[in-house]
Amino acid sequence: MTNQSITLKDLSFAYDDIHPILTGLSWDIQKGHIYSLLGKSGCGKSTLLRLIAGLETPDKGSVDIQTNTPPAFVFQEPALLPWASVYHNIKLPVSLGAASASTAEIESYISLLGLDGLEDRYPAQLSGGQKMRVSIARALTQKAEILLLDEPFAALDEPLRFELNDLLLSLQDRLKMTVIFVTHSVYEAAYLADAAVVLNMGKLQSILPLDHNRSLPSSKQRSSHQFADNAARIFRALEEA
Repeated sequence: MTNQSITLKDLSFAYDDIHPILTGLSWDIQKGHIYSLLGKSGCGKSTLLRLIAGLETPDKGSVDIQTNTPPAFVFQEPALLPWASVYHNIKLPVSLGAASASTAEIESYISLLGLDGLEDRYPAQLSGGQKMRVSIARALTQKAEILLLDEPFAALDEPLRFELNDLLLSLQDRLKMTVIFVTHSVYEAAYLADAAVVLNMGKLQSILPLDHNRSLPSSKQRSSHQFADNAARIFRALEEA
């Protein structure tokens, strides 16, 4: 793995000449951290994620990413091919020449995401949580050092959302990726992120370092004073946005 660096400098972007989405945003992103992006609807969270992913080009400023591989992107909808099996959906980036994961590596991602035994099923035979697991496994085949997620768990019920939050923590701990995810859930951000990044009117308003005791079981982490303090600080920052 390279000495990864991600630097956003004076970033500005608009979809038209009247309504700017991002204005003069700068951010040095630390390697191996989990960041949550929060803010009111329309503040630029998803656009910022797309700019980091290279799916949009800034009008001004720069996105400087020094890694061995481009970022991998997980959308809110799993976007699986309905006619392809779980295995072949996960293998899709390899089939398209966008990734070089071996069969053994693909099988390891299947195991990491808890999809053993589901390889031959089709998307219509999967639950919402299983579909999202397939989408994340597909992203992992790109061996990306940066994983970008745009509200990946928003459509899931809370117990399943908690389960996939814990899965994401486990993956990040094992693979040492930098993770940036958009969420509207303060509690999800308070639990998952090393830092909450609050946007306001297209500008970076604040970066809040968050404290965790990952040695505790997840249920105790969510009921701890640290978690409550994390959530309270994020709520205050959003109220000021």
